[in-house]
Amino acid sequence: MSRRSLLPFRIWVIGFLLAWLAALLAWDLAAELLGHWPMALAMLFGSYVAGSTPMGGGTVAFPILVLVMDEPASMGRTFSFAIQSVGMSSASIY
Repeated sequence: MSRRSLLPFRIWVIGFLLAWLAALLAWDLAAELLGHWPMALAMLFGSYVAGSTPMGGGTVAFPILVLVMDEPASMGRTFSFAIQSVGMSSASIY
């Protein structure tokens, strides 16, 4: 795959990360980010499972968030859908 053909994906990733960083700074959420590092670790595992099997990342994210991290089921559902949405959009652009 040529470098030029990856340009839309690179623009998407940079745009997404800049928007995330802007939201993080605008609402002063650095402490919130640091307080939820275990969730990021769970998502790393979930993305590995989702990328190497036909299961979606939400099948890993939901039980970990709800059963292991004691988050409410509504948060697990919403977070799983958000991860799926960003992941599928990224895969489509790639």
